[in-house]
Amino acid sequence: MESVLKVDKLKYKDILNDVTFSLEDKSFNILVGANGSGKTTIVNAIRGLIKYQGSIVLFGNDIKNRDSNREVGFFLNDNIKLEDNLFNELLSMLTNLGFEEDKAKKRIFSTTKKFDATTFLYKNLEDLLEYEKLIISFIFSIIHEPKLLIIDNDLEKLDGKYRSKILNYIKSQKKLTVLFITNNSEYFCDADKLLLLIDGKVTELNNFEEIFKNEKKLIKCGSSLPFYADLSNKLKSYELISSNILEAEEMVNEIWK
Repeated sequence: MESVLKVDKLKYKDILNDVTFSLEDKSFNILVGANGSGKTTIVNAIRGLIKYQGSIVLFGNDIKNRDSNREVGFFLNDNIKLEDNLFNELLSMLTNLGFEEDKAKKRIFSTTKKFDATTFLYKNLEDLLEYEKLIISFIFSIIHEPKLLIIDNDLEKLDGKYRSKILNYIKSQKKLTVLFITNNSEYFCDADKLLLLIDGKVTELNNFEEIFKNEKKLIKCGSSLPFYADLSNKLKSYELISSNILEAEEMVNEIWK
């Protein structure tokens, strides 16, 4: 499968040490790591904000030779900055990326409607609530329909309604590759790959059997096994089930056999 992003032997100060991983096209990937482990440093390297050793290849080209942001979206913890209202800022962004003005306006209204954010369009930044700023930040990251979306943001700050809208949108975009930085194990079941950042290096886990075997590494990353994976391990120790199970209904059926 074609790689969208290849990070090879990435080094930065004493934070990252030979970080190597790749993201396949149209895959959902989660980067897990303890606080201060270097997760955001990796993102900043991809953004071109820091000088590093090693290579980062995006869509077949070294990022140092790229000058277009149209293929990548970043949903980050950075505070959103608006000099004008949301509509004008989005319009300026899209036209700067080469969108025709009429098509850009249609895209703004259709995208904000999906996230119940149309009423935010003509508000100034100081009039927005914190959750509204988060929704706006996400809209900025996806409105140009990037091929790669990098999420380094705490979705738990959103209520269930908006969090579900964002996750459902991500899952519905079949052509989208995602790198989601989170230690919340509830999202692990959706991942094609887990990337564990420990001591400046990345370990790739490509299936759930590997996840089950690496509980200690997950704990070292400040995370844990998903709930049903942890429960499955405990039930296996009591010989109540014989294999790893990740679905509630399947687990109940297995116990009651």
